[in-house]
Amino acid sequence: LGSGASSRGLAVMSALAQLAFATSEDTVVASLQVTKLSAATSVISGVGSSVAKRFVGVKTRESDKSRVLAVTVLRDVESRSLIVKLHVLKARGESGELQLRDTWKLKQLTRVEIKATEEGVVTTKDLVLILDGKTFNWVCQDGQDVAYFVGCLTALNRDTLRSPLTILGAKAAVVDQWSEEYKSEAPAGGGGKASQEKGKGHGEESDAAGASGKRSLTEEEEHDLQSYLDTYKIEIGDVGTFEARLRTEIFNLEAANVHALFSGGDQAAEIKGALHACESHLDDLEEWLSVFSLKLSNMRQDIHTIEERNNELEISSHNNVVLMETLREFIAMLTLPPGLEKSIRSCSFDTDERIDAAVRAAEELSSFRQRLRGDDIGCYAGMRAVREQLEYSDKLSVELVQISSTFVKSLVEAVTLEAIDAGVKCDAKGIPCAPDWQLIHGRLRKYTQLVRSLDRLDQKSSRVLLHKYCSSVNNLLRHQMRDVASQARTACKGADMQGATSTAGAAGSKNIQRPDEAYISVLQHFVQLLVKESEFIANVFVHREMPGGPGESDRRMTGADVRVTYDAEMKILFEGFQIELTKLADWTASVNPILCVTMMGATGRALAWTGERAGDPLCDLLTECQDRIQKLLGNFLNQENSEGGRPVSMAEAFGFVKSDCDVLPEVLGLPALVKQFENLMRESLPTGSFEDQAAGDGHMAAVDTAYAKLLSSTFQCIDRAAKADAKRADRIRLLNFSFLAENLAETPASGPVLEYRRDAREEAKKAFDIYVSVETSKQFGSVLEVANHMRTSLDSGVPASELPRQPGCGREILVKVLNSVAGEKSLQALHKRMKKHLLGALGPKVFEKLWSESVDFLCGWFAWLDSILSSPVYAGYRMSPSPTELRQLADRVARRS
Repeated sequence: LGSGASSRGLAVMSALAQLAFATSEDTVVASLQVTKLSAATSVISGVGSSVAKRFVGVKTRESDKSRVLAVTVLRDVESRSLIVKLHVLKARGESGELQLRDTWKLKQLTRVEIKATEEGVVTTKDLVLILDGKTFNWVCQDGQDVAYFVGCLTALNRDTLRSPLTILGAKAAVVDQWSEEYKSEAPAGGGGKASQEKGKGHGEESDAAGASGKRSLTEEEEHDLQSYLDTYKIEIGDVGTFEARLRTEIFNLEAANVHALFSGGDQAAEIKGALHACESHLDDLEEWLSVFSLKLSNMRQDIHTIEERNNELEISSHNNVVLMETLREFIAMLTLPPGLEKSIRSCSFDTDERIDAAVRAAEELSSFRQRLRGDDIGCYAGMRAVREQLEYSDKLSVELVQISSTFVKSLVEAVTLEAIDAGVKCDAKGIPCAPDWQLIHGRLRKYTQLVRSLDRLDQKSSRVLLHKYCSSVNNLLRHQMRDVASQARTACKGADMQGATSTAGAAGSKNIQRPDEAYISVLQHFVQLLVKESEFIANVFVHREMPGGPGESDRRMTGADVRVTYDAEMKILFEGFQIELTKLADWTASVNPILCVTMMGATGRALAWTGERAGDPLCDLLTECQDRIQKLLGNFLNQENSEGGRPVSMAEAFGFVKSDCDVLPEVLGLPALVKQFENLMRESLPTGSFEDQAAGDGHMAAVDTAYAKLLSSTFQCIDRAAKADAKRADRIRLLNFSFLAENLAETPASGPVLEYRRDAREEAKKAFDIYVSVETSKQFGSVLEVANHMRTSLDSGVPASELPRQPGCGREILVKVLNSVAGEKSLQALHKRMKKHLLGALGPKVFEKLWSESVDFLCGWFAWLDSILSSPVYAGYRMSPSPTELRQLADRVARRS
């Protein structure tokens, strides 16, 4: 395998490659003669490389080693898959026999590097293979052989492996073209003989092309050839003489060269010495270069180290600057504001300037504590210095809160005691005019900012101050309320209070009041006062935000919110208020119980004005007062008095006539009570400052509330009476609810009246259905029983044709039952009984209506029974009396009576 191998030599090379695998079953499918580049080829570069190649004797490409790359395939017996391997063969000795040097599997080949044009022509003969992480550089003599070899590798890689082979230096389309060319030329299984024949044919074609090809000489070459032939007198056709002449000249030239070489031995020694000296200098130069390279490398490392150190110093310097700034800020955060401790130790509240100074000290201390607990401290919160400053600030906060709270509590107590000592004074209408609450609030309102600042320092302080304020103000309110109630009761002495209507003349006096007016005036005055106190507390002692509704922002807490949120403190403020109101209500009821109506209205208006919120102690207090007044009115209506030696009910005492039937006194007296209630409510219309808040809708809401309570109590009385007399329960319900439904239609159509009127009609309808069912069963029980039995059988799924065969539904039984009914006589008995039960209590109009509904009920059953009996199932039996005849008999009975 010489360096000048031709295409014919490629066939020989493939045959020799196959001989290397003669002892195995591997088949060569592609082979390529290459030259392995030695390490020295790529080492020498830069300045002086050409000198080194010329004089030192380093190997160049012409002296690199020749190798053969062979690709073999082997079919696995079990899996029937191809095993592809890549081999490197080396010629051994002068015989040129190839022997195996290295072997890799195809999957170990990861990358191939070549250079090719877009048309697929390989421009250089370099071939780089990356095998198992190692790089191998080869040079091939023919670029087309490289293309054929790469196409073989690509095709086999696609057929046997999943991962694609990486080809650098050629486009994917070009590589695919090489692969298809390989597949079209090589057999499907890939065999060595095919490759050999292909190589052989390729060589023969090359020789034929060389034998038949002709090259034209240039004019200069023809002139030189003609001169040479003329010089030595050689004919153009005398080839033998021309060859002999050339052979002689070549021999002489070689002999001259040999003589020149042997005769120039001495000069060659000098040249050899010069070459050795040059080689020594080159070695020294190489040593110097290596020393300089080492020193340069050390210098680079030193420079890199210096730069790293410089960067570290710059970073350290920057960090130190940032650290110093952070420490200054941190120390400033931990330092108390100047003069704060002195202000706290020496704070007083005798002047406005000192109050402002105390407020500023509290604000600064609060800000300082928030700063120590805020996000600015962050990770430094656990430091001992921070903890110590927090403890010290908490100690100062406790000291300031104690000093300020003690002063505010003593001020509240002093103000309320002064008002108690001054006593209570009322105007001509009995409205208290002293103490002046605006003056009291004005003295306390100047400390609002101080209380807010204390609340920021300690949220418990506001509750402590609020508790003290409520306790002191409650003491003042109770004194004032007892004095006002006493003066009101005194003003009413001597007045003739026989009834609600007999007080009109006494009401015109300035010094004499009606008892209910005393209750109403006290209620209005103190409810307004307590509501104003709630607002004052919300503005001065409580500083909270209430969450708003959906889409709304938070709002400031109002007096109603304070009463619900601080219910414990508010109960202290309202303590005793209910007792005094209850005493006034009891005293008024003892003078004239009917005046409970106006007291209920006033209390209801007060509840509507305060808002009636759940959990409000003031609303609970007023509700209990209203329940008490309602109870007093109920007791008054239920108790018995003596009039003319005969015990009568309170309803009769008011002029109501009791029926001989079962209408309750409470029900009989309710319409007149409602009418009188309306008159009293008109008399108790609001006046003064209370009018703006309670007039209009608020007053009507109070009236509706009172109506609801009266009507609810009447319904409960009916239920209790019905439960007490189970035998007549349905009749009691029918009479009373019918009476209510008729009489409530004449009362004002307010909301509760309409609702209870509708409920009364529904209850009367239920009671009437039961009453009619029971009373008609007493006169027509056998007929109704049979009809009900037949309907039950039909509803259970029995066909109409099978009905006569059912027990109790036979034609004979029905005829016997119907013949036993005395129509007119039974109707007369039913009419007489209902007249006795209902006419006296409900009147002719209502009785006629109920009698008509009873006849409809009875005729409805007779009509249904007649429709069944007139069918072919019962052979068209006709009832007697028929439904029409029964209705005519009922009308005749009604007219006669």
